[in-house]
Amino acid sequence: MQVKGEKPEEAGRPTSARILESRQQVTENLRPYWPLSVRQVHYKLLNNPPLTQTTKKKNERWRYKNNLDNYGKWVSI
Repeated sequence: MQVKGEKPEEAGRPTSARILESRQQVTENLRPYWPLSVRQVHYKLLNNPPLTQTTKKKNERWRYKNNLDNYGKWVSI
């Protein structure tokens, strides 16, 4: 099977890479306080929450929230 072409990322659509970049930025800003807990980074992300998902519906998007689903995503990192 040969794949032709590519599917470009939609403008403004968050990706795992962008969410990871936000997490890395927070941890770097807290470098003087290392080692960090997951809880510390989780709460710092809530100060300027990154987008976590968008939909095809206009203006419908979700930001990082203080819930178990977002907090639980740290376990997989």
